[in-house]
Amino acid sequence: MIGCFPNPYPDELLYSVCARYHDRMMYFGSGHTTIQELFGSSSGVTIDLPTRLAYLTTALPPGHRYTVDYLLDKHTLLPFYSPFLTTERVECLRSSMQGNNGSAVHKIAGITPSNIRTPNKLRYCLVCAESNRKEYGEFYWHRLHQLPGIEVCPIHEVFLQESNVYMRNRVNTQVLISAEQGFSRALPRLLDSSNSNHHVLLKIAQDAAWLLEQRSLVPGFSILRKCYLSLLTERGLAYENSRVHVSKLLSAFKNYYSFDLLKQLQCEVDEQKPSTWLARLHKDFGLNKTNHPLRHLLLIQFLGHTAEEFFKDCASRHSLNSVVGSKPFGEGPWPCLNPACQFFQRLQTNECQIDFVYTGEHERKPYGIFNCVCGFTYARKGPDASLKDQFRFDTIKSYGDIWDRRLKELWEDSSLSMREIARRLNSCHNTIKRQASCLGLQFPRKGQGKGCKLTQPNFNVTSKARKKQTVTQKELESRRAEWLCAQAKNPTATQRSLRDEHLPTYSSTKLYRLSLQRRQASARLSSSSEPPKDFGMT
Repeated sequence: MIGCFPNPYPDELLYSVCARYHDRMMYFGSGHTTIQELFGSSSGVTIDLPTRLAYLTTALPPGHRYTVDYLLDKHTLLPFYSPFLTTERVECLRSSMQGNNGSAVHKIAGITPSNIRTPNKLRYCLVCAESNRKEYGEFYWHRLHQLPGIEVCPIHEVFLQESNVYMRNRVNTQVLISAEQGFSRALPRLLDSSNSNHHVLLKIAQDAAWLLEQRSLVPGFSILRKCYLSLLTERGLAYENSRVHVSKLLSAFKNYYSFDLLKQLQCEVDEQKPSTWLARLHKDFGLNKTNHPLRHLLLIQFLGHTAEEFFKDCASRHSLNSVVGSKPFGEGPWPCLNPACQFFQRLQTNECQIDFVYTGEHERKPYGIFNCVCGFTYARKGPDASLKDQFRFDTIKSYGDIWDRRLKELWEDSSLSMREIARRLNSCHNTIKRQASCLGLQFPRKGQGKGCKLTQPNFNVTSKARKKQTVTQKELESRRAEWLCAQAKNPTATQRSLRDEHLPTYSSTKLYRLSLQRRQASARLSSSSEPPKDFGMT
């Protein structure tokens, strides 16, 4: 544990803080001792996406207020890349930077696969340097100035200056040079307001500065793709069926940006090539591929938006919160959709299990499974766009004892037709016959009508259901004991790995548990004659 550590300044690189610590301690040499003290390793320090941050927080003086998340969000370049990655990639990045997996961070962030190179040397704004000295007594390396494609300071509207400190130092990665040591005086070069290229560079810098101030902004690939396609469609560059008019897009994009500017930003577009980054950008989302944030910022500006406007538009168009941890089905409780239950369409369901599925277009969708106490279990894809969505389902996982008992009563009523039974239970004919066969009800149905005599079970709709009934109660108890034994032998194993290894045991045990829950719920509901007072929705 070290005795002192400088407080980071606003928008200061963590590398800059460590370099200032190196100067204050007056260590001789490149920085080997300092890096060993702070990070517990002599392998060097990465300037843009540093690792071993968990070790650093434990090495800081007692009583410090700096957490790993705070350092990641405020003093690294991670917030610049996060909005254009998936939630899984961002979580993996944060975990890698917390630990010592430095070899993977640039690949996960999409930096290594991209042909956009990071700046060769650290850069600074001359006006910022003077302002920092007046306010803090010293100058420091700013995060914003080190981002690829950022050529100007958006605060003072001057071009950035290149220092003599290498950002990609392959010869000696243990070099720690503070901004005061790497600073060289020069005259600031102002932007030309009449130059369209300068105007574009300024807007890119402003967008990048906004991104660095965001925390946990991860909308996901499917939402980004939908937002891009929607904006392209509004400009006549995409069709209603989500296909992009590539030739028109390339032509309009090259008319908007000059060739020299795109070449300077390493984002040139060659129409002669069969595939360009601009034509692939929306497709790569479906293939789980990343693109450099600079390319996204160019496309966003071309579509007439700032980064802030674009991400707010994404949230408003798709009714999703762009912050990790949103609730795609809203707050519970949710309505019971069992037409045989006395609480039908009332807020009775308190349990919702959320999973994720992929559609045919490789879009990741939330999938909610709702379990009511009456035993009725239904599921639907999300997210919910309105309150009406709460009263729909895609599939029924389990009908429950109450629904089964109601079907038996209706089945034995000879005055009712199959059509009427299906209407009352909100089901189709095949579903009614399949469930009746599972319950062992009489075929043909009782009654004098022609419809009752023609009611016969259909092998195609009942064979699967009958197959599920072949497990006896004794076998269920035996397999439940096997499942508990497997859990005891593998206490550290996940439920998914145990399920894959013991699938028959798991399936029958789950069926037993659901059956027990339905019987208990049925007993509770049959003993109550009035709905609970907090269920006010009808």
